[in-house]
Amino acid sequence: MKYFLTCLLVLALAGAGVWYVGAFSGEGDSGAKLIFKGPDAVRYGEPFELSVGVSNATGAVWKDVSLALALPSGFMFADGSGSQSFVAKQLGDLGDGSLTNVVFELMPVEADAVSIPEARDVPMEVPVVGVSARLNYTPAGGAAVFERREEWRAPEPAPAIDLTLSAPEKVSSGEEFTIEAAYASGSEGNLDGISVEIGYPASFAFVKASADPDLNSADGGMWNVGAIPKGSSDSFTVFGRLKEATTSVFRATAYRSVRGTKRPIARAEVVVVSEQSPLTVEIDANDNPDYVAHPGDTVVYTVSYIADGLKIPKGGIAITASPSSPLFDLSTIMPRDGGVVKRNVATGAQEIVWTIPASLDGGGSAGFSIKLKDDYIIRRLGDRNFTAKVHAEVKVGATVGSADKEIKIGGRTDIGVRAYFRDADSGILNKGSVPPKAGTPTEYTVHWALKNQATDVRDIVVRASLPEGVRCTGTMKSTIDTKPACDAAKSEVVWKVARMSATTGVLSKGPEAIFQVVGTPTSAMVGKYMPLIGTTTLSAADDFAGAPIATSAPELSTALPDDATVGVAGIVVP
Repeated sequence: MKYFLTCLLVLALAGAGVWYVGAFSGEGDSGAKLIFKGPDAVRYGEPFELSVGVSNATGAVWKDVSLALALPSGFMFADGSGSQSFVAKQLGDLGDGSLTNVVFELMPVEADAVSIPEARDVPMEVPVVGVSARLNYTPAGGAAVFERREEWRAPEPAPAIDLTLSAPEKVSSGEEFTIEAAYASGSEGNLDGISVEIGYPASFAFVKASADPDLNSADGGMWNVGAIPKGSSDSFTVFGRLKEATTSVFRATAYRSVRGTKRPIARAEVVVVSEQSPLTVEIDANDNPDYVAHPGDTVVYTVSYIADGLKIPKGGIAITASPSSPLFDLSTIMPRDGGVVKRNVATGAQEIVWTIPASLDGGGSAGFSIKLKDDYIIRRLGDRNFTAKVHAEVKVGATVGSADKEIKIGGRTDIGVRAYFRDADSGILNKGSVPPKAGTPTEYTVHWALKNQATDVRDIVVRASLPEGVRCTGTMKSTIDTKPACDAAKSEVVWKVARMSATTGVLSKGPEAIFQVVGTPTSAMVGKYMPLIGTTTLSAADDFAGAPIATSAPELSTALPDDATVGVAGIVVP
């Protein structure tokens, strides 16, 4: 009885045209076929056509037919018909006995140039090994969606371009050597839109190339080769140096431009081992390895070299030093040891050049001095953490040694001190007599304003002593969280600020503190100005330069130079 009911249910579902078996199995009908037609050989960077035939021999009309193609890593759609690795096309309705061919234009590229999208973007199993096609269709009169999948294994791509890099296996650090990039056509036709990129390791210094690169940086250069005719070959040479003893890998990539986007089609690499050079170079600044400069300083540089074992050419040893900093005053360069200031034709920068006679072959030194500008150049928030750099090169024949010296330019935090009797803007009302009278108390407000220059600072402490006859009233104000504090036992006022950013008070308003004092002049002060606060000192730690900061402001008296309402009325009277 149970078997009989099951059969009736199956027949009912069949009559309704609902083919769940096909829908859920994912196999589709045996009369549905996918027929691939592609080339026997393919080449990197050369598009080819893959035809996918959709055959309907199921005995029914198909509705809502779609064909999706997913590519394995190393292939892309060259015709822009979809994403790099997936496309779906709607074919509409297909009649029984029909054969529909869908043509896709594909292109092999280097395997890591194309990544398979995530499954939510491509509703097919990933990663794809071959070119995977998926057919979906619904038989007329039914509701279930049938599916059939097939895979085409593309032939292993051959290189359309043979790309090689050649360089010496071993060089000395600082020695100039060459890297040759050679490329030859492996294609049956002409290739256009070709460019070659060479990646430089971090220690490589580019000097020149037999053909100027179209783009060049410390990381590498790009040469737009253009078209490579069938059977042709060419090359270019890069000249440079490795600045230190290390093992370096140079990598080259050939690209072909497809629809405005460069796609990698060939790669090559070469390993160069650089050994310690017999030529060593060092730069010293003011005879202090930990020297921190400040605006207005004069820095004395010494370039030292050791050239033991090298044959000195008749022309001697050439030394070049190039200073670089927005705070260098280049007009103050003073060479020593026969140096000459010249302008570099290529860069337009000023440099100091020496020629050391061939007789001085063991080692030596040359120097110069240069002054820093008297103040920082601060126009925007990024104007901070200034440094002064000097690059030096010593050339002995084909061997070049180099060194770089970078010193930090320390910051500065200024303290401004003002005092008033009439100070309505502060919101504090001072009482007493102007001019001050002997034996009579008079109140004053003292302002401390901070201005920080080019570095972040911390642990700022401002303090000033209170002279005889002056004490705090306890009225304190500040534009930040911390206020000044009065230490009666030590007769001083102290203000502590945790941190200040660079340019605070220069490009924005800096912190300000106000405290009130009361001074009672003695008879001995008659005819004089009464001292109000002693010298104000400031100490802080420079976060960038790692050096202490110290500055001061002079003492103030009842002369009150910032209070225009007082003038000579600050002199104590009987």
